[in-house]
Amino acid sequence: THEGLRAGGSAPRLALDPTRPLRLRLELEDPTAPPAHPRVRMLSAGLVDSKRVRLIRGAGVDPSQYIQVNPETQPPLAILPARLLRDKGVGEFIDAIRLLRNRGIRARFALVGRPDPMNPASFTNEEIDRWTSEGIVENWGWRDDMANVYAQAQIVCLPSYHEGLPKSLLEAAASGCAIIASDIPGCREIIREGETGLLTPPKDSGALANGLQVLIEDARLRQRLGLSARNLVSNDFSSSKVAEETLQVYAELLGRPISAPYGTKADRGVNDGERS
Repeated sequence: THEGLRAGGSAPRLALDPTRPLRLRLELEDPTAPPAHPRVRMLSAGLVDSKRVRLIRGAGVDPSQYIQVNPETQPPLAILPARLLRDKGVGEFIDAIRLLRNRGIRARFALVGRPDPMNPASFTNEEIDRWTSEGIVENWGWRDDMANVYAQAQIVCLPSYHEGLPKSLLEAAASGCAIIASDIPGCREIIREGETGLLTPPKDSGALANGLQVLIEDARLRQRLGLSARNLVSNDFSSSKVAEETLQVYAELLGRPISAPYGTKADRGVNDGERS
């Protein structure tokens, strides 16, 4: 029981205050506050004891399973891989493409995903068909071979309003793509501005267009950002590292070491130059 847990010291007591959820909601939804990581918000709200928090960032990826993109391809291809929702920044992506077309910027753009009819934030098939018929963007639809998709994309764009730790960006980074994403928690875990990608304010199609133009016009920058992003994923976000961190949490709870499963270290340290 919870009484037994408190007596044994295995879990903290959480006193419920019926007014607290409302106060927390107002704090998290303050439109003037910069987005903060959920862990920071939970600690600031006093919902958890910092000594009892362990952060494992995402599920990880195996970099060896991703084909390296050629950053020199012309014209470069920029994709948005996501469900086709408004809060994924699809509308801003389309607006940014229009701005770039008006500037005479030469590139290909594609949506990789599908609408979600049950989600009120979803774009409709009719809207997407209109964009493609106007020649604004290609519609690649749902794909289950994303490693092959990323291998064709010099640029990956994710202008979301909110994210957890987007696996799409981990996969893009593992493929050596140049990434541009919203400056929000989750994306900032992967994108270090000017080092592993570019960050732009959410809901800002003009800033997104400017960032895309920088990447479209500079193949060397794309290559540098893509290489750094891949090395970051190999070192910090590989599936083997995530598995080991998860086992460490269980070992801490059980009070004894746990052996890693066979093969979990297979993708550790993989980076460009180590692939055949």
